[in-house]
Amino acid sequence: MKQMLCALVLMSGILMVSASSFGATVFTSIGSGDAAYVTWSNSSSYGYVDVWKGGTVTSPYTYLTYYTYDYTANSRSYGWGDIPNSDFTVLGGKHASLITNVNADPDFHIGSGSGGTLSLYFQNNGVVSYSFTGTSKVSFNSGSMTYKNTGTGDSLSASVSGNCLGYNIVTDNAEGDIQRNKSLVITIDKQ
Repeated sequence: MKQMLCALVLMSGILMVSASSFGATVFTSIGSGDAAYVTWSNSSSYGYVDVWKGGTVTSPYTYLTYYTYDYTANSRSYGWGDIPNSDFTVLGGKHASLITNVNADPDFHIGSGSGGTLSLYFQNNGVVSYSFTGTSKVSFNSGSMTYKNTGTGDSLSASVSGNCLGYNIVTDNAEGDIQRNKSLVITIDKQ
């Protein structure tokens, strides 16, 4: 299931992103370029992180979304918005890193939880490479969000390690992608 979720959930590119709160759109963005995605699950938590480059050569931006669910505390956190361009780097399409503190980013919106630091490292693992065209929709069983993606792009599977808001992410409980996207519409709905 994690592999299917990872393959379907996020591939970013010339994209429009909408995050909505109870059906009302609260943010829209258009972009293109490199992206990275990770989903993890273990006995105490589940989560995902998606980050991508967008904009133009003269006006670039980097956009981040995340969602975590703590089974033990029965709590969730999520956020979305712009982060500094230098906080996300992709090298040769095979390595990526994300190091940011969302509390320090004035254009980042924390929808639930207290935010914090994300430090994630992506390495192409050679397991899967694919191109995608079409639409996918994922609803999270914790009852809070639906993610819908429509578009095209290319992706390489990646091993991911690091930390997301205090959750330790290790390769054996996480799956990720490093992506190059061409035209994608992403919609995030709060249920």
